[in-house]
Amino acid sequence: MSTQQAPTWLNEAVYEPKRQRTFELVKQAVDALVEQRKRDGTTRISLNSIMATARQLDPVGKGVAHTAILENEEAYAYYKRHRTANRPTKRQSTPRNGDARPVIKADRDQARVRQRYMKLNRAELVDQLFAVEQQYAELHERYLSMNDKLLEWQLRAEAAEAQLNARQERPSRGANPPLPAKSSSPKPRHRKSAEQTTGPLPKHLVSLLAFARGHNVAETKVRAHMDIDHLLPVKRGEWTDTDGTMVTLALDAQGRAAFYQLYQGVPPFMLCEQCPHQKTETSGGKTKQ
Repeated sequence: MSTQQAPTWLNEAVYEPKRQRTFELVKQAVDALVEQRKRDGTTRISLNSIMATARQLDPVGKGVAHTAILENEEAYAYYKRHRTANRPTKRQSTPRNGDARPVIKADRDQARVRQRYMKLNRAELVDQLFAVEQQYAELHERYLSMNDKLLEWQLRAEAAEAQLNARQERPSRGANPPLPAKSSSPKPRHRKSAEQTTGPLPKHLVSLLAFARGHNVAETKVRAHMDIDHLLPVKRGEWTDTDGTMVTLALDAQGRAAFYQLYQGVPPFMLCEQCPHQKTETSGGKTKQ
């Protein structure tokens, strides 16, 4: 089934203004981040930071979604030109005296290492500490760059998967239309339980703030990311937890999986017994068969 092209008047009146708005917001956000990076030298230009900055610059506070950036050629090209992950890291300077950096093993004899360090003078210890700090800084910068690229491809894959599922559902709906008598009765009940926003906290949900504390993730960081579209899906309501605590932000299985994917590996993240929180996981930590 071939897709029909949008009429010219619809493209000019609706789609083109939307594309132009997206590009203008992305350009303003990127330019602001570039200026901030010139001042502090640490600000990163990534999809996350662009979306958060665009939301602040947008007069209506709506901002732009990651899909709008990826699907807008001008906006994506501007983001790709300035993103931090695109900037090559400086080449490592050649160590003095031709000595290569040592490969540190986790199971090394710590007592012998301590004895060796005790024999070094202050200048040698300073050189050793400087080399370790420099190597850590380079590895951390490389990790952040790879994390930006991984997030971009993950978002692209999710968008492509959603489009594919939508295309596959259209023919099946047309070929086998559901019977009204059979389909009308169970749906209202399912919606009621899914949309419950008051009373006791449902078993499939967990408190977002308690979940963040259990993984050693700062509340400020979580609140910033949950405002970014599709990064941290959060359920909102007014529930009461088992200990009587009021819960207004909660995570379902999909939200817990997204939380793990977003923060795992970023210090000071701390694993729990249920990590990596697959999407089939229930609130009790068990998985559906």
